[in-house]
Parts: sequence; structure tokens; C-alpha cells
Amino acid sequence: LEDFFITPLDGWTCDGRTIKSVGNAESYLEDRALMGCRDDMASSMSVRGHATVGARAPARERVQISVKLLHTYAEWTSEDGLKMQVGSGLTEPQLQEAISFMHQRRVAMYEEDAPIKQPQASRKPSKNRFLGFVRSLK
Repeated sequence: LEDFFITPLDGWTCDGRTIKSVGNAESYLEDRALMGCRDDMASSMSVRGHATVGARAPARERVQISVKLLHTYAEWTSEDGLKMQVGSGLTEPQLQEAISFMHQRRVAMYEEDAPIKQPQASRKPSKNRFLGFVRSLK
């Protein structure tokens, strides 16, 4: 959840990578997280006396990282030609995007480890869908 100081994703660079879209930013963040995992594994493996990180499977194969960026930024031009840029806060479509993302990750996690618990049929739907979803993750 970020508005990048009320800035559009219009081609700025980060560590030499061009960020023109939410997808570019998500990919960059995933790669940075994986680099951190590799660095952590390399230092812990050297402490344990293992020869190299290369002797084991690459970090990408052992670590699962998923990133969902919600760019809370909006811009428009007024009738008088004034460009408006705002940190918009979380919108309903973004909330739905986040819920969908979390649900997909939850399903993937349970498919690997155990069957998903199905909700009880007699249960009334939550008035607040987001809080209901968060409760279902527990």
C-alpha cells in the first residue's frame, strides 16, 4: 500500500531498473526480497560449515515470495487545465484486488500443506467483507 510520495509510476529507476507499472514494481520487490533471502542463507550456511549456496537449490526454488502493490495514487486534469495529483487512499477496487490476492495465496499455501477448511453453510455472511476475510485466514 503505497503512493510513492504522490508520484505516478511513469518510468523512474530503482537500482538501475525502470519502473513504469505496478507489475514492474512488484517484480523489483520480489527480486529484492529473494536477494535478501539468498544473502541470509549464504551467511547462515557459512556459519554451519556448508561450502557454498550453489551446492543447494537456488533460493527461488526454496523460498516463495509474492508481492502485491496497491498504488494509492490518482491524477486528473481539472476543467481549467490544472493537473491534480493525490495520494488517494485505498479504493474499493484496490481492496477487492488485495482480498483476491490474499485468497489466492492462502489457497496455494493450503494446497501444498493441507486441505482448505470449507466455511460452514449455516454461517451468515459478514457485514464487513474485509474483516470477515481476515478472520477466515486465522
